[in-house]
Amino acid sequence: MSRFLHVSRPTVREWIRRFEREDLTGLEDKSRAPKAPARKASLPLIIEVYHLQKRHPDAGRFRLWSLLGKAEIPVRTIGRVMALNKRVYDDIPHVRRTRDKQAPQPHPYKAQSPHEYWFIDGRQSASTAAPPLGLYGTCPSPRKLLVLECDPGAPHGRR
Repeated sequence: MSRFLHVSRPTVREWIRRFEREDLTGLEDKSRAPKAPARKASLPLIIEVYHLQKRHPDAGRFRLWSLLGKAEIPVRTIGRVMALNKRVYDDIPHVRRTRDKQAPQPHPYKAQSPHEYWFIDGRQSASTAAPPLGLYGTCPSPRKLLVLECDPGAPHGRR
């Protein structure tokens, strides 16, 4: 029978049980919607949390939950109501306001001419035991980098 109807065996068994219990009305399609209503915060709770948010702007959801003194309401629900209030009301402190995007600014250290900016690097080189100092700068050619290395332990005039 299940092959003929293109359904599973448990579905056929359920239909037979429903037919035996309720007759033909048991074979009608039944709603699969949840029997209990979705969890929703009541308007008085939303207003109460709103007033607490205004009075205690730095308080988090756990602090507001303890100030409410209603143990039957979960802390997570208070957090959801707080987030809703921040989106709805503009007068709650610490609400981020949306701002217009600023136009991109020029890079503050972009060289206008060769050798305008220099960089001193104090990392240790693999070639020597003493840490050399490197002095970097830009050359007139855009693809070349001027590099001068100084070894503080070497005698003056040679490397």
